[in-house]
Amino acid sequence: MNQRLMAIVVMAGGALTTSVAFAHHEAFKASEVIGKTLHDPRGEAIGEVEDLVIENDNVLSAVVSVGGTLGVGDKLVAVPARQLMYVHENDTWEIQMTKAQLEALPKFDEAVMKREVADSDRVLR
Repeated sequence: MNQRLMAIVVMAGGALTTSVAFAHHEAFKASEVIGKTLHDPRGEAIGEVEDLVIENDNVLSAVVSVGGTLGVGDKLVAVPARQLMYVHENDTWEIQMTKAQLEALPKFDEAVMKREVADSDRVLR
């Protein structure tokens, strides 16, 4: 049986923890996610997790490198961390997107991301 765990990734005690749709929890260190290949639902490699965007104690997004060859011509995009799924059977990370959908996302811009987080923080106060 191909069991997929839909992961909501959050920071807890220095380790990435997943809150799964099943009755148990699993923990991942950031180093176990960063650098991993991201696969589409058919199992084809479509990108690589380059970084994580963390706000306080929540992992907001995974920064994914998509397109290009051997790191040349690739583009960084951000996808919500809650869209990542860990697949136990083949020790891979999956997202319900195609490579074309990833490539169509806007380029990740760290300055814009920081501004958006700061703006949302002001709204919450």
